[in-house]
Amino acid sequence: MNVLTPRLAAHRLLATTDLDEAREGVAGELCPHDLFPRGRWAHDDDERGRGGFSLRHHRAPFAEVALHWIDYGSDVEVRVAGMPFWLVQVPLAGAASVDDGGGGRGTRRGVAVVGSALVCGPGSPWRMRYAPGTPRVMLQVPSALVHRRREMAGLAGLAGRATAGAGIAPVLDLTTGAGAAFRRLLDVALDDVEALGSAGPVPLATRSLAVALVDSLISAQHAASGGEEPGALRAAANRSCVARAVRYVEEHCDEPLTTADIAAAVGVGVRALQAGYAQHLGETPMAHLRTVRLHRVREDLSAGAAESVTEAAARWGLTHLGRLSVQYREAFGESPSATLRRTR
Repeated sequence: MNVLTPRLAAHRLLATTDLDEAREGVAGELCPHDLFPRGRWAHDDDERGRGGFSLRHHRAPFAEVALHWIDYGSDVEVRVAGMPFWLVQVPLAGAASVDDGGGGRGTRRGVAVVGSALVCGPGSPWRMRYAPGTPRVMLQVPSALVHRRREMAGLAGLAGRATAGAGIAPVLDLTTGAGAAFRRLLDVALDDVEALGSAGPVPLATRSLAVALVDSLISAQHAASGGEEPGALRAAANRSCVARAVRYVEEHCDEPLTTADIAAAVGVGVRALQAGYAQHLGETPMAHLRTVRLHRVREDLSAGAAESVTEAAARWGLTHLGRLSVQYREAFGESPSATLRRTR
């Protein structure tokens, strides 16, 4: 099936270009939230319904869980104070990002494109952003069900017994290992629901599949959060994963990032990310971050967007001016002050 073909078509809930109707309709099926357009019309109430905003929301119950297909049609931001369930979001196109609003070194954040998924646990505030053209499938799982299945997995020695949202990896790689197994089961569940159409009671076999889907999610989360990983996940991060990391660094290079932060954001372990960078880019994640920051400093200095080298360096997280001067000259063949002088 074409990934842009709406899923769960027999379970349409809402189609609207009205922002308030969209917010209230989605809140009724998920949880209360704030919805903000982020395009040229974001602050113009009279422009509601323009700029490409067009919500389509499909939802199908699947035993104890629920499957959703949703598309806002434009660039939007969603903020929730907390959810009483787990939410897994799988982009079918475009890109989506999430963070818990902390803003500091401990902030949980991530970006997902095709081949990955965002995972938001219960209890925490979340800020979610969706690029235009990001239809996605979502799995909604009650917290109590995750808790029960985690306890069973923990007792069997198959996964950690952590509860609620603590310690979750915000991004799952769905292209290999446990993440790929979860994606395959999710596709089976979607196909099963679509085969049933709008039929009545869910068969017993579907209930078993729903539980298997949750168990697979727990396994993938355990691996992505640093538990024992299959051999495929211990290998170097693949090209797609490294590309997501590169994009994440470029979008967050003004923040105090570490290699662990970047790895968590794209859903792989630190060693896998380091190996992937070495294999595909020939450098380390921190070297890439430094290069991106140097280029941002040069852009600001060249455009006259900073009054001093110190201002530009601080803006992009380069606080050691002596080291900056050496690295800048190595990269661009001149000192940062020389670049700044040309704009005056």
